[in-house]
Order: sequence, then C-alpha cells, then structure tokens
Amino acid sequence: MADLMAQGRACDRTSDSSKQRDLFPKARALENGGGLFMQAGARENGGGLFMQTGARENGGGLFMQTGALENGGFKKDETKQADLFAEARARAGAAVQLLFCPCEHAGEALSALLPYGKAALVIDEAIPPQAAERVRVALKKFRPACAVIGGDFTQLFSLADDIRAAVGIGPRGIAGARFFATLRGAFSLLIPTDTAAEGLFAPFAPPPWQGYPLAPADMILADAALLQEAPALACFAGVCAEEAAICSAFGKREEEAPFRAIAEAFAAAESAEEKFSASAAFALEVQGRAPFACLGAAKLCPRPQLPALAAYFARRFLYLFGKAEIRPFFVADYPARIWRAARESGLSAKAVARNVHIPRGAESFALAERFLEVRARLAASAELLCRTLPAQPAPADGLFARLYDLSAELSPRLSAAVLERELGLLPTPPLAAPPVSV
Repeated sequence: MADLMAQGRACDRTSDSSKQRDLFPKARALENGGGLFMQAGARENGGGLFMQTGARENGGGLFMQTGALENGGFKKDETKQADLFAEARARAGAAVQLLFCPCEHAGEALSALLPYGKAALVIDEAIPPQAAERVRVALKKFRPACAVIGGDFTQLFSLADDIRAAVGIGPRGIAGARFFATLRGAFSLLIPTDTAAEGLFAPFAPPPWQGYPLAPADMILADAALLQEAPALACFAGVCAEEAAICSAFGKREEEAPFRAIAEAFAAAESAEEKFSASAAFALEVQGRAPFACLGAAKLCPRPQLPALAAYFARRFLYLFGKAEIRPFFVADYPARIWRAARESGLSAKAVARNVHIPRGAESFALAERFLEVRARLAASAELLCRTLPAQPAPADGLFARLYDLSAELSPRLSAAVLERELGLLPTPPLAAPPVSV
C-alpha cells in the first residue's frame, strides 16, 4: 500500500494537467466529530487499482477503497453507500480495507498486506469452480494451498506452518479463512459472493467452533461479477433506528441517525456494489452496541422472509404507539417467558434471564406515564418507517407474531416488545417444562 501511494505521489509530481485529470488526484480534509481524514489517489502499473487511503487523527484507523478502471477510464466509487461504510468503520474503530475490483486483482491486493510468502485459499464448496480458479490464478505468486470446505474446518489444521495469509471465498470459505488467520496470526483477504456482507464481521467462529473469538479481517475484495442478491439483515436498519429512538425517548440516549441513513441507502441501492456497501456499513454499525431485539428475532427467521419480518416489526411499532390501550398494574409472567425464550432460541435460561429487567412498582408506573408522553412522537416515526417497508404477507403459522413476542427476552434493550410485555399487551406463554440445560 505504501509503495502504491509513493507511486501516486511520483506520478503527481511529474505528470501534466491532463494526466492529473486522468488520475483523479484529490486531497481533501473532512471534519466529522473532531476527526480528520485525508484521501489521495494513485494508480499502479498504468491502472489496475485506484486507492483511497485515510487516517483519522483521533483514534487512528486506516481504510482503503478502490474502484476498477474500465476501458481506460476510472470507475469512481463516490456513492453515498461508500461514505456510509467509511463512517461506520470509523465509529467501530475498524481498520479493515474495502476494495471494489475484479477478483483477478486479488494478488495485487494481497501484496499490499504481504509482499511475498505463501497463502492459503479457502474455498466454500458451493462456489462455482470457475470463480475459485480465477482467484487461484490471481494468487499464483503466493503459491496458494487450496482447501475446499463445507462446515468442517479441521482440514485447515494440516496446512503448512509457513503460510502467512488466508484468502477466503464464499460464506464458509470466509469463515474458514478468518478462523485460520486467527489461529496462525496470518493476514486475511476475504472475497464475498453475496450482498449480505454479514460473516465478514462476525466476532465469533460458527459451529463447530462457536464462541471462539475471530480476529478482524484485514481486507475485503468485492467483485461485482461474484456478488449475488441475498436477503440481508440490513433490511432491519430502519427497525434498529426505531429501537434506538425508543431507548432515547425513555431516558437512555442512543444514536439513531446512522441507522436511518443506512436504511435510506439500502432502500435506494440498485447495483450489487451499493447493496453490499450498505450491508457492510450496517454490519459494522451494530458492532459494539447492545444487541437489538429485532436482530435477535431475525436470527430465528428463515432468511427469505427477513424483509417481511422487518415490515411486520414496523407495523407492530405503529400499533403499539398509535392504537394500543395499556393495562395498568399488569405483572408479566417472567419465569414462563424466560423458559419459553430459552427453549425456542437455544440459549440457556441464565443467558435469557440476563436480558430481563423486572421493574419495581414505582418503575412500572413511571414507565406507563412516560409511554403516554412520548407515544404520539414515536407513532409518527413508526408511520414513516411503515412507508419505507411495504407490508408483505405474514406466514399463516403465526411465526412473525411469535418471533416479535420472543424478541422481548432476546435483548437487554427497552424495545417495543418489552414495552408491550410491561404494559400487558403480549400474551402470557403457556406453561412448559424448563429446558434441560439451564
């Protein structure tokens, strides 16, 4: 990366104005919350990659974004989604680098992290062989040791000790590469194949190694030709904004503006790159925050139904703040709700209980009074959200209603479902035997 920037500065000093226009050189300082970052452009070998680098003064964190040169002209990535990703990365304190270019540039990208050495190419078994071969050829310089994996990472332990980088392609390949890079202290380059962008930033390894903390990725290379449409948790960005607004209305200040911006960008995204950028920004934005109730429910929902579930949550918010009649002096059956949430979510009862705050009598009265004070404002906000999330048919088996009900115990937040529980609007779950593991 330093070499590329040095080449860019050398070109800038020696080229004439027409060449400078061709290179799109720019250096600008933007102030955002007291932090400054600089951007500069550079070309490598007559133009394969255009790189933007930045360093925030207050807290550090480097980032890199690239675009591909097509037909001799630079395809600039100046979309709103790219700005949102940069802002989310800065707030999360992440140093991951994001590139938009064909996967044939994987070798050049990895060279910015590791000038020479060996690499492992971890391939999801569901990836088409042609795509994997394109990446393998691009990594020829690094003599890649290839591993095709499904859900079992054990074969990665047999890779040579002198491998210094892991390249993952596809969801399971990405998880395997991050797991390998964490264990070996190696660099990681991830190549996603869908627009969901979720496993790229997961803090823990998936089964069978669940709970093992993963090191953050070093670089992500997004190739538009590989990115396939996929239901993404980013469709809940607007719902998360409403949950943040509820917390703020009841006394716990929560920043909601980033989620509203992401929701707008995700809804307006047309290209695969734009949808991926918005999804990646959302995945980074939820890092370090208390778990959102809606996302706890989303984990239990079939992925194709995620957009419909988000729309259902929006309409439950509107009902709660617009029409619901609260029941004073109501006391929820907390033990039954905790056992039921543990059984259906697969969590231990102790883990669920930590999400539940049982208010005292004075707290309950104060909660009801505050609800009456803020409900009109929150109803207006929920109505705007419903306009951006069109209603979709809900499953006939009542899945969405059950997941919304469960969400009250799947997050420590004061969510809309928690308000419904405390104000007597959620049904009491049927009595059931405690789960085996508590």
